Amino acid sequence: MRTPGTARQVGRATWLSVIVLLAVWFESIDLLRASWPFVTDDMYISLRYAQNWAEGFGPAWNRGDGVTVEGFSNPAFVALGAGALALDLDPVLVLRLVSVLGFAGASVVLLLVARRVAGPVLAVLPAVLLLGFPGTAWWAASGLETGLYVLLVTLAYAAFLRGVARGGSGPVRSTWLGASGAVVALAGTVRPEAPLVGLALALTLAVTWGRRLRVAPVGLRRAVGGRMLAEAGALAGGFALLYGPALALRLHTFGQLVPNSVLCKAAGGGAPGRLVLEAAPLLGACLWLARPLGRRLLAPVHLVPLAIAGLYVLALLDASTSVGYLARHFLAAFALLTVPAAAGLAARLDRRGVARRLGSRLVVVLAIKTALFGLLAAAGVRGILRDQAQAYARRQDARARVAAYLRAELPPGATYLVGDVGKMGYDTPRLAVLDAYCLNSPEMTSPDVNFSQARFADLALRRAPEAIVISSRRPDALVPRSGVYRQILARPEFHRRYELRRVFGAPDDTFHYFVYLRHDP
Repeated sequence: MRTPGTARQVGRATWLSVIVLLAVWFESIDLLRASWPFVTDDMYISLRYAQNWAEGFGPAWNRGDGVTVEGFSNPAFVALGAGALALDLDPVLVLRLVSVLGFAGASVVLLLVARRVAGPVLAVLPAVLLLGFPGTAWWAASGLETGLYVLLVTLAYAAFLRGVARGGSGPVRSTWLGASGAVVALAGTVRPEAPLVGLALALTLAVTWGRRLRVAPVGLRRAVGGRMLAEAGALAGGFALLYGPALALRLHTFGQLVPNSVLCKAAGGGAPGRLVLEAAPLLGACLWLARPLGRRLLAPVHLVPLAIAGLYVLALLDASTSVGYLARHFLAAFALLTVPAAAGLAARLDRRGVARRLGSRLVVVLAIKTALFGLLAAAGVRGILRDQAQAYARRQDARARVAAYLRAELPPGATYLVGDVGKMGYDTPRLAVLDAYCLNSPEMTSPDVNFSQARFADLALRRAPEAIVISSRRPDALVPRSGVYRQILARPEFHRRYELRRVFGAPDDTFHYFVYLRHDP
């Protein structure tokens, strides 16, 4: 039972942790402001589908062509964008704010979870680590679904912990586990890898009940086993209740259970293992901090993050590196790993008698926060983010100029081929876009082409689009950025039927767009 003095101390610690969290938010806003000019091209892919949906064409890539393809992997974000457009709101701003608020909400959930294992003051450490990582601000500004996904994963984690906590009744525990499964399913409408989170929760539940089953009296083991099955059913049922209809709707709308975008990304691209190497410093730092926990790492609050991190590492080994830098695909796992990191630091300090009093713990948290943001400032991270974001904004401006030129030169309903389809596609809603980079191309994943760039080049030239936009590394010489473009340029038919009209690009960029228009000899 808490004494009045202890209660006052805990209350004071809670207020201090809230104040530190607000300070972390304030400092992370500086990183967000530096990143704000960055709006990734892939976000506009989702918005092209949303745009067509809001205008009555359904979630279609091209209007009225009868081709169904799911070139996005975030249907909830597409629906959100369509809703914003229907309400005459700026969809880009809406999606960006949702991601920013998602990261902010995740930091609060992590604080509440970490309080139980790290104490009320050190519980703010997960927010310090998550919001102090430059990739968090970068992807929050991007317009992608990353922040919302991180929030949903942390909510599923928190609900699961309530479900496996000791002392609750069977129905209450099952309700929380069912809620956890449902939130994972909701996360599955935001990112396709969410089932990995559900698998990690199921594995943790099995380990937890396996340990309890071993220590249960022989006469009660059957009852314990039955309760275990009931709670596993609640977790799976909560997931299936939402995810099943989502899969059925996908199958009905697009004719396949796996999005075309996922098929493309699963085919690889870039250096194998690169995404794991980018995540390795985050994973290594958290594991080092958590090391003093020892066997306590098998507790659900720590085992869930470890299981999710392990599954993510396996999934990222040969995944496409496109739009995955700054550990974007690992951020949800990193967010959860900060909880055992905070608990491990608390154990390390207590073992050495450093932080037994509230004041000592506060000094440690403030020192870490000040050191982390101080190092970022000393390394010029804010300036780097600002320069990279502004450079990307100039690239997007060049893409917008390509789109404006195509709108002026091509009649409505005409087709053009391009690889960087996001901003250009969104800005040319009345033109059909043939995606050279697979995501929105059912032809690329069809058995006839089967990811062959040579066969796709042949198919594209048979389609004879009115324009072909080739991305080059240089403005003064055509240096194609992908194999598809090289294959197209190798065909004599292309040179007979297409004529270079304009070149667009920012002066200091490595993305330049050579626009060819078709002229039939």
